[in-house]
Amino acid sequence: MSETIHVTALAKPLSFERRLAEFDPGVTIADLIRLVGAPPWSRVYIEGELIYPEYYHVVRPKRGAHVVIRAVPRGGGGRGGDKNVGMIVLGILLIVVGIALAGFPATAPAAPYVIGLGVSLVLGGVINLLIPPPVPPRLRPLSGLSGQDAESPTLSITGQKNSVRPYGVVPRILGRHKLFPPVAPA
Repeated sequence: MSETIHVTALAKPLSFERRLAEFDPGVTIADLIRLVGAPPWSRVYIEGELIYPEYYHVVRPKRGAHVVIRAVPRGGGGRGGDKNVGMIVLGILLIVVGIALAGFPATAPAAPYVIGLGVSLVLGGVINLLIPPPVPPRLRPLSGLSGQDAESPTLSITGQKNSVRPYGVVPRILGRHKLFPPVAPA
């Protein structure tokens, strides 16, 4: 049995780049995350078991343990309203710049395009503020996730419905699988 802790770190959330490292026993998971350069919100597994973030400063892997540190992507870091307000401000700024460009003969042909871009940004931001885009439903109670886990949009059921496709293939349902066929059997 090995005397070190084997660490596989995937420190970049959108990359498959792996770093293999070995550390002496006695370090905490928080120390391992810092040493491999992974973000603090990374998921950590010891021998395939998920360790919750509130225990990162307490849990110390045993000798010979295999630790996987996987950085997971996170959201944009703000509420959607902040982004929409930014779109509106940028749109107004582009409208003002477009009006200023219209006063000079050399840049006058570009002015309508800049103004049009500004107007579309302002309208898009206002519409998103008034009518926010739909959020997929969450199924936390049925997903088996605890209260500390982030909700996953992959655990939601989006609106499946029957659709008519003339001259299309109608699948034959075999076995005991649950699925949504394109056309319900009559």
